[in-house]
Amino acid sequence: MSAKHLVIEPYTIIDPYDLAMTDLPSDEQRWRARQIESQFHMRWVEYCKFGRNSNGFTVAVDKPRVVLLASQLYLRGFYDRILAGRDKYDFEDPLRGLGIGDRLAWFKAQTRSNVNSQLELF
Repeated sequence: MSAKHLVIEPYTIIDPYDLAMTDLPSDEQRWRARQIESQFHMRWVEYCKFGRNSNGFTVAVDKPRVVLLASQLYLRGFYDRILAGRDKYDFEDPLRGLGIGDRLAWFKAQTRSNVNSQLELF
């Protein structure tokens, strides 16, 4: 999630920007939370696998994996709205409760791990 771009797909590269959710008035933060919720619900169909249940109806047979990497300030309004649909998603929040220093260390370790695994392919 991004204060500027809302939902960002994995591996999407964006230009640096200077806007934080905390810079926005509370009504704008709530609007963005609703937009993020809407984006998730629109994409849900794209990321699900579907099958038929015993009654012959088409149903989702798995939940899309959603990894939340935003700070709690960003997720404050999001949790209230999107977690109501938690039956549709498999949420992971590996940074929950971590301060900025620990978050940066986690990102650095993830990046190093990904680079090392890519190098092993060659």
